[in-house]
Amino acid sequence: MNKYHKIHIRTNELLSRGSLKYLQSRLVDIFLFFLILLNVTAVCLEFVKSIRDSFGNEFFIFENISVVIFSI
Repeated sequence: MNKYHKIHIRTNELLSRGSLKYLQSRLVDIFLFFLILLNVTAVCLEFVKSIRDSFGNEFFIFENISVVIFSI
């Protein structure tokens, strides 16, 4: 089994539905859940002009970081 195949299997284990016996898989599930929740919240808050005017740059940075995380 080559290195790429091992990485592929481990990534699949982490991103598959978490099992209580695999702590890392559950942590990935929880992290992704909260990242999605924060993204939805950020999109909703961006519709409020006063919030967007005050925190537009922070929203932009957060969205870009989220895209990078989801792209991995």
